[in-house]
Amino acid sequence: MTDALASTFFVTTIDAGVAHIEMNRPDKANAMTPDFWADLPRLVAALDADPAVRAIVLSGRGKHFSGGMDLLAFQGIMVLAQAEPARGAYAMRDLILGVPSRTFALTNAVCHSSSHGLRCAS
Repeated sequence: MTDALASTFFVTTIDAGVAHIEMNRPDKANAMTPDFWADLPRLVAALDADPAVRAIVLSGRGKHFSGGMDLLAFQGIMVLAQAEPARGAYAMRDLILGVPSRTFALTNAVCHSSSHGLRCAS
């Protein structure tokens, strides 16, 4: 794995032209932290730029795809989101629209809130 694919939230592998990005917080139902939001666009861009990668699969390790946002990690942002929900929704839209069309989400069991939007975009 190259440095471009290193992440504290995801484990990324490439096999036979298929990249697999796995959320790696099964003990927390793969709840999304700030590292998720920082790393996912960077990982997808690096994989999208690699001509050997024909498809990208996004999944969650463990029992659940994702429980959504880790509210403890985002307490400060939640205040802003409540004050300016349109800005938060627009930022989420930009992230989802940036996911390449050849990305597939493999969901299992729980898929709440923000993770549902990401799954629908895949």
